[in-house]
Amino acid sequence: MKKSSSFFSFALISSMVVGSAVACANEYLTAAVVEPEARSHSRASPSLNLELTYSQRILVPRGSDLAIKIQDAAGRNIFAKAVKTTQDAPPYVVTVPMKSSVAYPLTIDANLASKLGHHFNENVTLAESEAHGIIQIRMKPQ
Repeated sequence: MKKSSSFFSFALISSMVVGSAVACANEYLTAAVVEPEARSHSRASPSLNLELTYSQRILVPRGSDLAIKIQDAAGRNIFAKAVKTTQDAPPYVVTVPMKSSVAYPLTIDANLASKLGHHFNENVTLAESEAHGIIQIRMKPQ
């Protein structure tokens, strides 16, 4: 009986030691995986990732006109593009290449003209601190 209880105590202590070692190893491995990922973002070329939507439940057919114009703080046009939509519903995703010498805040003007006659528009002012990740722009009917 005494032998069995000492074995149980030994097994309990051993499992606690192994559990602690695994927890420490997981923290170390997680840090090792996250660190290179953070470095790769800083080396990427700067760009704005826009995701354009609208609030109405209206079908905008393929081939409708989507125009995006971006101006910097000095009023200079830094991006202007008009494209035909290739899908029937939002979100419309646009990647805008950016130069490193851009004066913030930026003014983004997005216009969508449906082939069915619906028009949507939105003007957004974007600070430098907001110019990361996906920038969601919700256009409103005109």
